[in-house]
Amino acid sequence: MTARPPVDDFAITIDDLAKAVQDGSTKVLDVRPPEFFRGDKSTEARPGHIPGAKNRPYQKDLTRTEDGQWFRDRKDLEQEYAALGLQKSDPVVVHCRTGHTASESYFVLRYLLGYDKVRWYNGSWTEWAARSDLPAKLGDQ
Repeated sequence: MTARPPVDDFAITIDDLAKAVQDGSTKVLDVRPPEFFRGDKSTEARPGHIPGAKNRPYQKDLTRTEDGQWFRDRKDLEQEYAALGLQKSDPVVVHCRTGHTASESYFVLRYLLGYDKVRWYNGSWTEWAARSDLPAKLGDQ
């Protein structure tokens, strides 16, 4: 018997994401602030977002009270993600600028809302923007 590395169903590579974007098989969720998604602001190699991505800043999942910061009501989150066109049966990739805040959105989708085909793109916009061979889009859509 030959030992094989375990299947990584958490992360997705840049090359696998590029293929999925090209063939339309995966929905992409960008959790950066809207001005970075649109390309109005940028600290990366180039501005914009992955074509076809939906924008929902990760902070929209949270609420702050005098006792601390908490996840918002599950039913509200379910409705808001569904309004973005994300269904629980869809393959979804979540990313941000560097992978940090996308991990919060990954947790919400996977463990609070039950999306079982969600993946996390570690390289996020920093890696994607640095590759001039990959497409970038400006604006809200």
